[in-house]
Amino acid sequence: MRGRMITEFTALGVVCALLAGLGFSVMAAPPAKLLERDSAAIAFCAVTLLSIICNLACVGFSTLMISSVNLLTDEMTAWYIGSYAAIITSINFQFFNAGFLLLLAALVLFAVYTYPPVVAYVCAGVAVAAAALVITVYFIVDHTRFYKLQDIVQIILEHDAAAKAAGAVGRGDEAGRGANGGGSSVAAVAGAGADGGGGRSAAALMT
Repeated sequence: MRGRMITEFTALGVVCALLAGLGFSVMAAPPAKLLERDSAAIAFCAVTLLSIICNLACVGFSTLMISSVNLLTDEMTAWYIGSYAAIITSINFQFFNAGFLLLLAALVLFAVYTYPPVVAYVCAGVAVAAAALVITVYFIVDHTRFYKLQDIVQIILEHDAAAKAAGAVGRGDEAGRGANGGGSSVAAVAGAGADGGGGRSAAALMT
């Protein structure tokens, strides 16, 4: 499970790094026609810059999660997922989704102000439809995976808790037997001492 988490965060970080680079390339060379209108230029710059920020945030979060998961043992992995499931399965993917959608909007603006209107609008419609399909399927799959992961982790944590409780009961029983054995030994020693003292006293009276 730990290896799969590292692989997932690595793949997502690499993809977001590529998207951030693409967004920077688009922002560094805007169409001249777009710059003629202040409102369009501001919208293009804001959308592209936000896309770059979201993708870089995804890269940073992926790096942080890889470092954190690398420090876990196999026994701690289930606890880590059970405690921070919302962070692990949600925040990083939401940064990715936001960066992807914003970059798509920037590319649509770029096409609208660069190519003839018919080509631009057709390409924009196809891009929006493809993005909607991908994101819808992703949310359906990820929603199912999230709750399935929660169920599996909960079962693992319950088994761990039961094993710890059984171990604590076993240690308590051993401690109790040890205490009883020590008390019996003390009683035996005391009884032997009492018998010895009584015998010596009786012998002294007879003499």
